[in-house]
Amino acid sequence: MIVLQKRFFIKMIVDNDKGVMARIATLLARKGYNIKSVCVGSHLEDGEASIILIIMGDPLEIEVAKNMLGKLVNVISIELHEEGAVVEREDILLKVKKIPGLAKKIENFGAKIALERDGFAIIELLDSPKRVEELIEFAKKELEVADISRSGANAMAI
Repeated sequence: MIVLQKRFFIKMIVDNDKGVMARIATLLARKGYNIKSVCVGSHLEDGEASIILIIMGDPLEIEVAKNMLGKLVNVISIELHEEGAVVEREDILLKVKKIPGLAKKIENFGAKIALERDGFAIIELLDSPKRVEELIEFAKKELEVADISRSGANAMAI
């Protein structure tokens, strides 16, 4: 029987201490999980951080991963969400060679030029990961891409 792999979002509130992310990544890697995306930032309380992990798997194995992660001493709370139960956004910065009409070429994506200097432009887009991928494919074909920086997906349960 083939079990379909699905994307799951694990949101953790953790103590914002050294080594916490390393312990999380090590635990998942040791058990054979692959982190597709990670987004870490400050949380509401001082000394706490919010971590959004996207991992692939079947529901049972992802539930096992959530339970393992929840036992780590620095984990304050943990939630598991399936795709479709969250609002998901990713931020991307693309450094491209500046060309005439660049703003017009990227406006259909909802992207904007954040900075222009020294013959280059930094394009910025905050949107769904699918839309970010579409911009990347367009930029690879139509623009001279010099560099790329992606935030990793951020998500919040609906």
